[in-house]
Amino acid sequence: MMSSQPIADRLKTHLSRVGADIVHAASTRVQPDGLNILIDRAPLSFPIGEDDIAALISIAEPAHFGSGEDTVFDPTVRDTWVIDPAHVHLGDPTGAAGTDNWTGALNESLGCLSAALGIPADATVRAELHSMLVYGEGQFFLPHQDSEKDDSMLATLVVGLPTTHTGGELVVDDHGADRIFTGDPNDITLAAFYADRRHEVKPVTSGHRVTLTFNLLVDHPAAEDTTDDDHTMTTTAAADAGTGDPVDSELRALITEYFTTPVKPRWGGGNATPPQRMVFLLDHEYSRHGLSRTTLKGGDRLRAACLLSAARSAGCEAMLGLSEIHETREAAIDDRGGYYGNRCGRYWDDENEPDIETFDTDGELLDGVITLNWWMVPDKGIGESIESRVGEEETLAVTSTRQLTAHAAEYEGYMGNYGNTVDHWYRRAAIILWPMESSFVVRAEAGSGWALRTLADRLTQGQIAEAAADARSLEPFWSGAGPESLDLALEVALGVEDRTAATVVLSPYGIAGLGAEQAEALVALTERYGTSWLRDLLGSWASSGPRFTSPGVRALIEWVNTSMESTIAVLRTGVSPSGATVAEVLTSHAAAFIPQQVASAARQIPPAQAWRSLADLGAFVAEVVSAATRDHAAAIVDGLDGLGGELIPLYVSVLQSAADPTDENFGPIVAECRRRLEAELAKPERAADDWSIPFTGCGCADCDHLAGFLASSEQRSLTWPLAKPRRQHIHSAIDTQGLPVTHTTERTGSPHKLKLHKTDILMKEDAALRKYCTEQLAWVRGLNR
Repeated sequence: MMSSQPIADRLKTHLSRVGADIVHAASTRVQPDGLNILIDRAPLSFPIGEDDIAALISIAEPAHFGSGEDTVFDPTVRDTWVIDPAHVHLGDPTGAAGTDNWTGALNESLGCLSAALGIPADATVRAELHSMLVYGEGQFFLPHQDSEKDDSMLATLVVGLPTTHTGGELVVDDHGADRIFTGDPNDITLAAFYADRRHEVKPVTSGHRVTLTFNLLVDHPAAEDTTDDDHTMTTTAAADAGTGDPVDSELRALITEYFTTPVKPRWGGGNATPPQRMVFLLDHEYSRHGLSRTTLKGGDRLRAACLLSAARSAGCEAMLGLSEIHETREAAIDDRGGYYGNRCGRYWDDENEPDIETFDTDGELLDGVITLNWWMVPDKGIGESIESRVGEEETLAVTSTRQLTAHAAEYEGYMGNYGNTVDHWYRRAAIILWPMESSFVVRAEAGSGWALRTLADRLTQGQIAEAAADARSLEPFWSGAGPESLDLALEVALGVEDRTAATVVLSPYGIAGLGAEQAEALVALTERYGTSWLRDLLGSWASSGPRFTSPGVRALIEWVNTSMESTIAVLRTGVSPSGATVAEVLTSHAAAFIPQQVASAARQIPPAQAWRSLADLGAFVAEVVSAATRDHAAAIVDGLDGLGGELIPLYVSVLQSAADPTDENFGPIVAECRRRLEAELAKPERAADDWSIPFTGCGCADCDHLAGFLASSEQRSLTWPLAKPRRQHIHSAIDTQGLPVTHTTERTGSPHKLKLHKTDILMKEDAALRKYCTEQLAWVRGLNR
């Protein structure tokens, strides 16, 4: 009878039993008898007395710590003494028989600790001395993580030497629960924990705490290090977990059921469908360099082994990967309006910023995003960067993310009607698996170049129909594989011999990537799929984002300014008879955006900004006109003429940007530019006493009153009693349109008075415009000679 429990819960329950007895931190004790420690050849006696403590401190230095890639000293974070391991010798340097039991004692203790941590029994664990530490009264080390200083480093070992002290507890965060390790005045205490576990040393309240710290390095058997020998690893791990084949069979059945059970996405609605993949989040952090099947820690190793073995039996492909998790949760609020962190019980009022580290993660989850950013490709034995969002319905974990320690956090207080949230970012390794029949879609969705390479390989093998079908399956998510892959994408689009598939493959790219080198491929594509297909493709490239300001339009302008001339030249001079047709499609596509861009620039305010924007478009228009046929160039100019408005800066800039403004394509622009300059100069010059300024307001009474003042040729100044909101409106109207009018507030009386005064800039701007038009007209007239 089928269980009514959701399949994801049953999978979680099943996997939670694997390695359930494994811990992330473990301890043991040994008697100090016969365990000699020499400091600069002087033996320590146990328990360590005050004279020895003083001798240790005399050769110690204040401890530093790693912060990013830097090593820093900050006693508010870490306050302790550190002794270089060169001063420390374990055992009798004379080598006398029976005087050095450290090797045996450490090996015996490491065997016990390794078993508790879930390190494979056939692995070799080595303890490499890192430092000796002395903590005096009041000294401490705030919560931190140890860096993995060697590729084979898996854990940290802290050996507490017998001293008389209080405080100084070693506290290790184990999935949100604190594991506390204390020293002993008579025994040597050993505490081992995985290097990614966050831990701290509490302040010493009396006496001194003395420890040795070791890096625990793990060497795996050579047979287990091979990436191809997955079966050996998974069988060994399953046996270690005490599960055996029946558990593998049950897990295989659960995986099969998982991929055939429809589920509804939590976010965004939609129909219930079976998941395409499973993303099982592991408990530990790993670097890209340090992630492999042999370096998985504790329960991660056992669960991964069982899951990979069962996945293979169920006909699934699997990869190891890394994820970034971003959670936004509601911050806690108490009845006094302050914010508090439940774990530490601290309180802040509105004038104090909370310490992010003290917030726990029990607030309501407002938003959560999981992104896979890297995975290890099993058939290549290499890792690659990816970018793939993970839905909650395809995520599985034995340990919830909220039980882990965030690597970064950010508090957002109240901001009007929103805020008072805490954002946490986590890093978790993952096993990603999917049915083999979904392999192409799942791997392609991750955003790597694998999809294009695979399609190209299939075309090479003559599998054209299969490649076309796979290419069409990319449509819902395909974002390309970077601009450097455009040539391969063009090759694949041509080879699939399918209009829709070709469009899907090329849609994420853009015209900015096209140059003379791609002209031949562009012609071949157009000959195969037609000019209407090419026009549709170009339109999709330009239409992404907000209209007229989209990245596609900006890319088009960049392409026209940098690559259009060389591309068109190659198209028209011998690639193929169809090259001229492709060139015309490209120039027509670019020309279609000229009226939109010009109209948008002409509407900008103040007028000075519109003038600059129109001038900036000159190079773009010049390149298009130069590349166009004569009739097309004339049509472009006709389209500009229909826009009206003050386009003098555009026409002048077009001619100045043209490689040869006397070319016949620019004849209509020369004529129109000359006509507009002559019309501007035919206007009467401003009289020395004419202070009128054109202005169009919003239509309110205050704007109408302002317009009356500005239209007056005699009145230069105006004192206007206005309340603050109305004054602000007039200030904004003047500044927005760049009017040559000063506007200040006289703060006497009620309401205050707005004082307006027309400046001499009005006369200077008119004079400068006439001078500019005169000079440009003389130059333009010279083009007709």
